[in-house]
Amino acid sequence: MKRLSWIWIAALWLVVGGACGTRKHAERNRNVPERSEAVQPARSKDRAAIVDYAKKFLGTRYVYGGTDPKRGFDCSGLVQYVYHHFGIMVPRTTKQYASFGKRINIKQVKPADLLLFSLYDDYKTIGHIGIVSKVADGRVWFIHAATNKVMISELEGVHVRRLKFITRVIE
Repeated sequence: MKRLSWIWIAALWLVVGGACGTRKHAERNRNVPERSEAVQPARSKDRAAIVDYAKKFLGTRYVYGGTDPKRGFDCSGLVQYVYHHFGIMVPRTTKQYASFGKRINIKQVKPADLLLFSLYDDYKTIGHIGIVSKVADGRVWFIHAATNKVMISELEGVHVRRLKFITRVIE
């Protein structure tokens, strides 16, 4: 019975594609209409509140297409859920961020800014997103739904190589 369970999990993983950031996921979102919203004004204390609220979901399981903490989140579902809690409308899919918000450089990054990454298997296509949670001593950490749960990662290694751009959603 245990062996059958593992086979089922492996088959499901192959069908879903594993995590945010694969070409298979990007293909599924191809027909989602693009939308662009204005950057929302907000105070700096709102940035801390956004990060604190996002941290409440650390450990929540990853589910492709997931948009709530009970069933699980995917990367963009987490971002949308957190920002909507504060009345800030953001896109549902990573692809829609291509024309959303205000692009900034790494030297301007603040908590609650959004990091957009390429797919693992296609560096030209946006496929993953995270919320900046901390900036200190030239280092950046971010909250994201990846692989199997919501977690905090440092912007280093593969994340730096995949970083496409940084978007500011609140001023």
